[in-house]
Formats: sequence, structure tokens, C-alpha cells
Amino acid sequence: MSRVALVTGSNKGIGYAIVKALCQKFDGIFYLTSRSEVLGKAAINKLNKLGLQPEYHQLDVTNRDSVIALRDHIASKHGGLDILINNAGYANSVVFSSYKEEEKVIDINYRGVLTMQELIYPMVRNNGRILNVSSNCGHLSNIRNKCWIDRLSKKD
Repeated sequence: MSRVALVTGSNKGIGYAIVKALCQKFDGIFYLTSRSEVLGKAAINKLNKLGLQPEYHQLDVTNRDSVIALRDHIASKHGGLDILINNAGYANSVVFSSYKEEEKVIDINYRGVLTMQELIYPMVRNNGRILNVSSNCGHLSNIRNKCWIDRLSKKD
């Protein structure tokens, strides 16, 4: 049985570089995912021109139905997953210009990982690997205010 790997948010930047590097070294099936199908397929075409053959699946980590569709695809086609790299993320500016921008950051960088954890982690096979990629802005380990700890720990 072939090993199966997946990188979220991988049509550009670090995610694209991870897919490119692992396609060169990984013995198995590798999935590039992106919110935009157009950008995702363009990234696949660039990799194909280099002789690399990743698979593509559309994925919006903020959309539960999209994550379920990916889960169902992986389960039916491969039966499970061996490597999951949670790379999808959003960063704009240090100072947010609007509530919508703040909400987008939280939806992608925080809730997206929680949705992947709930729906995709159970299909990771024994001895599988999970890697969560984040910027320094993503570190919440030093929050000392009890109010924020309680708010961020609540399940909405």
C-alpha cells in the first residue's frame, strides 16, 4: 500500500516548497491542496513541468463541507493518510484594519486547524506524522490572562 501525504495551503509559498521537496523524495502519493482550484491546478502544472506528479484536491480549511469532501476522497481512494502537514495560513498586517480581517485570520489559522484535527486526524494511520506550520504570530503559548485562556479554550 502506498503512503499518502497531504499539505494544506500549498499552491504557493512554504506549502508549495514543501510539496516540491517532498515530491522529489517521498515514495508515495502526495496531495497539493488549495482554496482556489485555479491557483492549485496552476501549481500542479508548474510541478508537472519539473517532472513531479503530485495529486490535487481543492480544500478550504474554513469550510467544513470542503474538509469532509477531502476526508471522504482520501478514505475512499486510499483508506487513510500517513503524513498531514497543516500549512494553510493567513497573515496580512500586524495591525488589523477591520473585524473581518481579524475574523479571517482566526478562521484560517485557528479554526481551520481545529476542523482538520476533528475530521482528518482520525484517518492518520499508525506511525503517521502530523506537522503544524505556523509563523511567530501563531504562537499562543504565553497567554497568561485567564479570560483569554478560557475564551480560546471554549468549543464554539
